[in-house]
Amino acid sequence: MIDAKQTGRFIAQCRKEKSWTQKELGERLGVTDRAVSKWETGRSLPDISLLEPLCALFEISVSELLAGQKMGAVDYKKETDRLLMDAIGKNSLYGFQVVLYLLLVIGLFLMNFPLFLERVCLMPRNALVTGLCWGTSLVIYFIEIYLDKKLPLRQFRSSNVRLEGIASGLYFLFYMAIILSQNGRLFFIENRSTEDLLYIGTIVAIGFVMVVVVSVFAARRRRKEWNEWEHYK
Repeated sequence: MIDAKQTGRFIAQCRKEKSWTQKELGERLGVTDRAVSKWETGRSLPDISLLEPLCALFEISVSELLAGQKMGAVDYKKETDRLLMDAIGKNSLYGFQVVLYLLLVIGLFLMNFPLFLERVCLMPRNALVTGLCWGTSLVIYFIEIYLDKKLPLRQFRSSNVRLEGIASGLYFLFYMAIILSQNGRLFFIENRSTEDLLYIGTIVAIGFVMVVVVSVFAARRRRKEWNEWEHYK
């Protein structure tokens, strides 16, 4: 949340550094000295339409004004992230992450669907279906990449340990199901001995555990970074 009193003190500090009176600052912004006095005492905040002109006069950023202090590059990024977090909300950011996961699953399914129709792992023979599926899959991937870059706070979105573990585990099982099955049949495990089935099951289980552990470890590391960020906040 924005601390109106801290922001007010910062406005007063910046004004004094310019050697302006409250009346002079108000004239530059088209407001009264009484309005400036209310800002500086924390009784009110400048109107949103005045934020950029005010920052331009003081030669500071909007994030610095709302934070009530001048910041270096690292602090500036943290404060920008904090403002975004307050504006969007944690649940919404995790919701965005779930949408991105769903897009990735849909893309993977469409990419492998033509292969799934074949009995063997060869290039699919239906050029029309293959072209439509692969073309749509590429479009979805580009959309997913674009959204991932444009949506804010990726580090935070990827720091939910449970969500990351479940998503990575489901991705792994989904991909293994595609690899081990064609044309709706698990042809890789048909007519296999018990020893072979145990071997395949063990490999899949080990791979599943490794994928989940790595994802959880990475999410925990990001969570730790964001806990430190929240302490800063």
